[in-house]
Amino acid sequence: MRKREAVLSLFMKTGVFSLCRIVRSRRLLVVNYHRILDANEENPFDDGVVTCSPAVFETQVSYLSRHRTIISMQDFVDFLQNGGGLPSRPTLLTFDDGYADNYRNAFPVLKRYRAPACFYLPANRFLNRRLEWWDHIAFAVKHASQKSTTVQFGGAEHSLSLDSPQGREAATDRLIDVAKQTGAHPSELYPQLGLEPPPRDLESGEIMGDEDVLSILEEPGFSIGAHSVSHAVLTTLSAEDQEYELAESRRFLVERFGAQVDTFAYPVGDDSHYDAVSKRAAAKAGYAAAFNFRRKATDIDLSHVDRFDIDRVGAMRTAGAMFQARASGFFMV
Repeated sequence: MRKREAVLSLFMKTGVFSLCRIVRSRRLLVVNYHRILDANEENPFDDGVVTCSPAVFETQVSYLSRHRTIISMQDFVDFLQNGGGLPSRPTLLTFDDGYADNYRNAFPVLKRYRAPACFYLPANRFLNRRLEWWDHIAFAVKHASQKSTTVQFGGAEHSLSLDSPQGREAATDRLIDVAKQTGAHPSELYPQLGLEPPPRDLESGEIMGDEDVLSILEEPGFSIGAHSVSHAVLTTLSAEDQEYELAESRRFLVERFGAQVDTFAYPVGDDSHYDAVSKRAAAKAGYAAAFNFRRKATDIDLSHVDRFDIDRVGAMRTAGAMFQARASGFFMV
């Protein structure tokens, strides 16, 4: 990683990134974030969904504001539905899962830079004030007292080494991957590790409140989108259940917040987590567009966009040369 950053720093000094921005000025970049947390902020849940710190986030937004044109989701939906054009170097900012730190740490920065964003919210978070499966897996592994153990999860046996932070991180990643593939629920883990689920108020404190969402919607250009009901991996569900997840999540958000909900973000969102059934469900539910979160995502040629399979690029933990290369389109050349 450091070597790559150093090489890209050299490219940056030559003006290559500026040239890329010119050559790829008609392509859309969709940047996705999850949690925005400082390292010193306590996180009893999954560290893997912390995108970056508030300071790094502000540097990234500042850079994007100076070198690209951050547009609203409504601008993009209008483009899809009515044609016309978008400004040079169009960029969408999106956030998944409705974490409270998005409102606390990211929203003030976005307002300061007049950078609109779309927040994708799973319905059950607001119905039940509970976090989803990946945060429960991380909580269970972080709080297990054992130094090593074997658990049954997702129909298989898994030996876990928990004697170091690195071991616990690896165990968390492994079990999360199992859950993605099988739909296994972390309720299987708690009794095996001798633990109770986290208190409801601890979970609730990690989730935006209704008043936070309404405050976001008061700002011009800001919007919300649907992110399913349960955040289940769609390809582990039947076609009927996929249709329910997409249609019901939209209905819930419209009714709860009185908002226009035009777009959907596939939960998890890599190639194996949604399929043609998911895309048909998005169209049937009346969305104007749906976004993935593929690891090999690129910026988008707007003349050939599949509006129910739009790439989002993951933001980075730093704002250095690697981030600037991605923002310029250099990684996609």
